[in-house]
Amino acid sequence: MEQIIINKASGAEIRLFNRVDTAEQVKEFMGQDAVNIAFRSAVPVSFDVGDYVEVFGERYTLNLLPTEKKEDDRNFTYNVRFEGIQYDFIKVQTLDIDAAGISTGTAFSLMGNLEDFCSLIIRNMERVFGPGRFELGTVQAGTETMLLSFNNQTNLQTLQQVCEAYDTNFYLERTGVLTYKLHVKKVEDILPDTFRYGRTKGLYKLERTNVNSSNIVTRLFAYGGTTNILPSYRSGSLRLKMPLAVIFSEGQPYITDAGAVSQYGNVEGSVTFDEIYPKRIGSISDIDPNSELSFMDSGMPFDLNAQLAPGLTAKINFKTGNLAGYTFEVTGYDNTAKKFTINTYTDDRGMVFPSATSTTFQVQPGDQYVLTDIIMPQSYIDEAEEQLYLKAIEQLSILSVPAVKWELDIESNYLKSKETVPGQIIHYFQVGYYINVQDTDLKIDGKSQITGFTREILNPYVYNLTISEQFVKRRNIRARALRENTFRGYIFSWETLNSRQIANAGTVSNMVLQSINTTLPSSQRPIWGLKEW
Repeated sequence: MEQIIINKASGAEIRLFNRVDTAEQVKEFMGQDAVNIAFRSAVPVSFDVGDYVEVFGERYTLNLLPTEKKEDDRNFTYNVRFEGIQYDFIKVQTLDIDAAGISTGTAFSLMGNLEDFCSLIIRNMERVFGPGRFELGTVQAGTETMLLSFNNQTNLQTLQQVCEAYDTNFYLERTGVLTYKLHVKKVEDILPDTFRYGRTKGLYKLERTNVNSSNIVTRLFAYGGTTNILPSYRSGSLRLKMPLAVIFSEGQPYITDAGAVSQYGNVEGSVTFDEIYPKRIGSISDIDPNSELSFMDSGMPFDLNAQLAPGLTAKINFKTGNLAGYTFEVTGYDNTAKKFTINTYTDDRGMVFPSATSTTFQVQPGDQYVLTDIIMPQSYIDEAEEQLYLKAIEQLSILSVPAVKWELDIESNYLKSKETVPGQIIHYFQVGYYINVQDTDLKIDGKSQITGFTREILNPYVYNLTISEQFVKRRNIRARALRENTFRGYIFSWETLNSRQIANAGTVSNMVLQSINTTLPSSQRPIWGLKEW
């Protein structure tokens, strides 16, 4: 970029020529996106909110007046900050506005899936900026229904809250001069190159900063939810526990990273995953044509009547469909027909669900549900405990490593050599993308996510990248059981330590499972858990 032009809201232009001291684009993943310019002028320069610059195909707008300093009669200095399009989301309050434009206010709760929440955000943007400025792009599919609460917050705060709830990301795509698409999905792009230190290898500086071991956890207590956990469960535990085979004891249900203990000692921490509990996700196969309160699930694998809990009424919570988020009492179950009958539910507005007259508020084939307040068969309890264990291992693999940030200075000629058309600037890096880095001396070999970068505007191939500390090959986790009298368990050997694969595995297909010889004396029993394969 040879010239920086500030476009006035009035249509005039300010050309900075060679008066620029610094000009940088600064991006953080789902955080700040700004252009900072410092320049000098022999005469005063007038700025107005709404002035903008076009940098690397993106528009940055002046939302606050810059700092201005008079050095002498012929020397004025300015520091100007232009902000990206996502800052428009700060200008909009989140109202519970529906498709008809009706709203009750800014403090409310909403039941919906990810697309429902994203649609609410777009409706609010349209309310302020008009239709067509922002539209909804790709949204992560197959998300569960959640109840989220919002309280006098901006649309950006709401967007960040929703992304955190669904463990996903957002980014804005420019589709026209003043039009954008909001995409809400996991960013999983991996850049093809592997960057190494040295001439023609892509890196000329690799620096580790922000080392912080104050929040290290080497011994982790992990608990699941309380749903379908009855008084008879595991010595009266109120929450789901990890399998007995993998924890220290029933009374102390923790796993340990032996490698981290040797470095940092025993440092305890705890996590709770309310969403993990014994459950079966059922699906309606047919509805009773004679009653909106009855439906069938041909795949129901057990007799609900045999699993009723004393003193409790079985309930159905719908996860998808017209009644997603609503919970109903089960009044009857026919095991031969696999037929459920439920009670109606009346909300605070007096509306009755399922509706006797409107199919909009009735169950339909394909709707998914879970049963609660019942005695789940043991196989579902075992499955939930194993899921909790895998989630705990994933968390421990992160918590047992010091918080470290890496900064990379990229070799500009390396990037320039990638131009497909000579002189046509390419934008190789994007925040959220994954980058492969190797360095034998620093024991780095794997991919890590770009969490931010600073890019020089007048030298567009000069980047300073910030990447996260969690390379694929993270700490060798050994979840160790230390019980002296009995020792039951398995050795899980990961073929990869990619946390996304851990989280989505669902089975032990990427593990090697070995039995432990429980007859060995304690001195000969192996340390077990996760190890690099």
